[in-house]
Amino acid sequence: MNKNVKKNIQAYDSIVEQYFENTKNIEEPEIQQRREFLSLIPKKGKILDLGCGPGRDAKIFSDQDYQVVGTDLSKKTIVKAKVVAPKAEFRVMDFLKLDFEERSFDAVWFNAGLLCIEKKFALDILKSIYEILKDKGILFVSVKEGEGEGFKIDKRYNVEKYYAYFMEEEILNLLNTANFKKIKIFKPNMISNYHTHQWIGILCRKI
Repeated sequence: MNKNVKKNIQAYDSIVEQYFENTKNIEEPEIQQRREFLSLIPKKGKILDLGCGPGRDAKIFSDQDYQVVGTDLSKKTIVKAKVVAPKAEFRVMDFLKLDFEERSFDAVWFNAGLLCIEKKFALDILKSIYEILKDKGILFVSVKEGEGEGFKIDKRYNVEKYYAYFMEEEILNLLNTANFKKIKIFKPNMISNYHTHQWIGILCRKI
């Protein structure tokens, strides 16, 4: 396992409960993103919640009768997710080693996952997502807007975490290279001061 990934997992392992409490409630712009994402997926379709964290979104989707599989590399986070979203299935899995058959998901929800891994891996991850999506499958990916990457202290938790930032054109170019067609871009106006940067959410379709 990459040493940076291992260090980041340890950081998230140490804050599972606090992180869940701080992020369990979502704001209206986030609700709208999820509503539009689900509107493009067949009823009871199969969704991969990639980098699922402690299960917030897996619960939202599975409570609406979608088949949900959540993956994360933090074992402690997965333990929490199984409690939060009992209708979903969860696995400990690496973004870079997705162990799923080709064309096995109607949609992939990849919320903030690229934030916590080195940018040099981003295109490979998007290409892997492409392979496991059904034809014309849906992808939602979100990133924090900015430049640069590296470890820094998250003052909200007093732990050192990895941060990778993307400009809008940068992430769109990666998606285009991985053969995804943009449907809509979200740049939500968030009220909570928990959010440290502007989020960029992109809804797209496998070409």
